[in-house]
Amino acid sequence: MTLHLALKDRPLYRAAEFDPDIDRAFNVFFGMDDIDQVHQCFEHCGGNRFPDVLMGNGACNSQVDPTYAPADGHSAFWWPFAPYAVDGDPNNWDRRKDDYLQKVLGTWREFAANLDDDNIRGRFLFTPLDVERLNVNMVRGAVAHGRLRAAAARY
Repeated sequence: MTLHLALKDRPLYRAAEFDPDIDRAFNVFFGMDDIDQVHQCFEHCGGNRFPDVLMGNGACNSQVDPTYAPADGHSAFWWPFAPYAVDGDPNNWDRRKDDYLQKVLGTWREFAANLDDDNIRGRFLFTPLDVERLNVNMVRGAVAHGRLRAAAARY
């Protein structure tokens, strides 16, 4: 899933307090504190559960290319991992989209201090079900257009 935001100002990450270089980063990966949380996220996704720990990468494209947004604003996205069939049914994305959007935004706000309602002009949660509906090649919301698996080495 991807949460897209139209913003007045770019996201300002709290991590800048101890690492000011984050303000120059294009792609930011956040949401987990340790490897156990990474495992938990993928276990939940593999079990068709909405993860308790949301983690993934995001960017503010307009920070490096101003054509991504109007001159007086920014656009940003966060792409946390999520299952295709939440609680065993992909239609739950449609039924509970607003709830999921609030959970994802709430987690993003923990890391970016300025993602308050005054800064956000628009928001859209693009779900795995949305991906599949718009492109039949992206089965089950797969962003890589097919199956990914380790190939056996041939010598």
